[in-house]
Amino acid sequence: GVDIIATAANSVQPLRVGAEYATMFPCWFKGQNALTEITNEVFSSGVFHGVLSAASPQPSRYGQPGDPEPERPIIPTEAELESFDLVQPEVRGYTPNPADPDNPYPAGLGTICDELNAAAAGAPRQKPLPTPARFWKLFGIKNSHNGKLGTDADYNRVRASGNAWAVLLLEPSFW
Repeated sequence: GVDIIATAANSVQPLRVGAEYATMFPCWFKGQNALTEITNEVFSSGVFHGVLSAASPQPSRYGQPGDPEPERPIIPTEAELESFDLVQPEVRGYTPNPADPDNPYPAGLGTICDELNAAAAGAPRQKPLPTPARFWKLFGIKNSHNGKLGTDADYNRVRASGNAWAVLLLEPSFW
């Protein structure tokens, strides 16, 4: 009897969080089902079937040497996250992405749900949904990681000219 009461008491907070995002569960499961066929093809016969592409430039490491304040992971407060439209399930639509106008930012989780529903209907996106640099900054990211998490301008950083040379030297001649 005591265990059942304790389990019920400990379930209240997780159920409140689940209730807030419950509208997202059906579309998430539909999106997962849409990926099953692709996953089965990639791992058919117990063998990985894929193409490994070496891309340059690679993301920079987490925290550059010589930075006066190196990057450190931060767990944002609930209030900080809740103030960000991207984590709201009722927010739908897209916002402009200056770095890639053809690939706008999702306005909120409702947009991602719409994308998962489209994938379940057989129309998956060709590119992953981008995330604005403002979101990554909440977690302590301080640079674009070679354009993977926004642009250098998003982080008010100027790329050193030495980085460009390093990229050119690392670029294989046959590409």
